[in-house]
Amino acid sequence: MSPDFDQYLARINKLPTVNAREYENACYLRWLALQDAGGGWMVDYDVINFGFRPRKGVGEVEMLDCTYVPCAVWANKMGSAKICGMIYKHRPKTEHVSDMTIFKTQFARKAFGLPGTAVVEYSVPGWEKAPLVHFAAGKCRHFPSKVEAIRLASQYHA
Repeated sequence: MSPDFDQYLARINKLPTVNAREYENACYLRWLALQDAGGGWMVDYDVINFGFRPRKGVGEVEMLDCTYVPCAVWANKMGSAKICGMIYKHRPKTEHVSDMTIFKTQFARKAFGLPGTAVVEYSVPGWEKAPLVHFAAGKCRHFPSKVEAIRLASQYHA
């Protein structure tokens, strides 16, 4: 366990959210785990690989989703420490904060460079040819389950 765990957890518990605290904490803690691992890939469970070949990322942090959703991110050791630092130092100005809103703010400021285009959300134009498809909850709500959405989409993915 990270020596920073207790301090980091205390800080993220102060960030306001409209989501369940356990969910939000899991989103924040994954970055601490990536830092403790010395960097690498962090990919959400609902991002399906339809042809992406893992490689070493570019720079300190590489976001693969063009909308800044942190569902597929590569970070080296320094980059993962910067991600944890930006979360820890974030001072909210709204009643809801998430790692996604923090990433969007920081990338908009060009803190980590430009986002990539390897990830496309399911049902957004071009998803059928994307190497990584994110099956976000909002894009799958008309299916009985996310698993059913992925199963059906797999049949149509080029």
